[in-house]
Amino acid sequence: MIIQFNKTEIYTIINALDFYSRIWIGQYNEILSNIRWYKNCSQLDNFEYELKNLLMNIRHHLLPGLDNEGFYASYGIFSPEINYKAAIAYNMQQVFRYTIAYFEHPEGGITIDFNIPLKAKLDPYSFPKAECCKVDNQTIINIDINKEQLDIIYEALNIQIAELETDMTKLFRYYTEDEKILCLTEKLNNIFKNIDTTNKKNIIKHRTDIDNILNR
Repeated sequence: MIIQFNKTEIYTIINALDFYSRIWIGQYNEILSNIRWYKNCSQLDNFEYELKNLLMNIRHHLLPGLDNEGFYASYGIFSPEINYKAAIAYNMQQVFRYTIAYFEHPEGGITIDFNIPLKAKLDPYSFPKAECCKVDNQTIINIDINKEQLDIIYEALNIQIAELETDMTKLFRYYTEDEKILCLTEKLNNIFKNIDTTNKKNIIKHRTDIDNILNR
């Protein structure tokens, strides 16, 4: 199926896919890093030890192969140990950002966006096809993807909403149905309730961008 997105929409999707795949491979530090954009950092620092311990405990259950590694460790995206959905998300992300980068800057550049996509092999599908054009002086991208790839985009966007709401139970339900693990996520939620939100405008804008895609 071919779906069209504008530049704001596709970058919202790229960021969502990036976060989605990072959680699959164990980069739970990304959760705390992203929350710093709209939560009180000083208060967050006060709970950092407890938050990290809870996230490490969750990772122990979901990714026990990382038990002997520190908080910032993870599997690589090319590891045979990861869930195949992480590979699908990563490959889509690569193709989308590469296509836009060279459409807008055909001379090339030095950022990661210009790197030739390298296929994460656990992805059972070929790279999606993507093509850009200008419509009313705006960059538009047409992507050719299958149903599972689209479902993963929707999952990634809904996970972004869960993160904006600091609802870790809602977030981790996309990664597990284990109620023991979800009990740990409720403890995370209880901590986040005690931390002030400091950037509501950022949350509203990001949520609006996501909703515009999901409600199409």
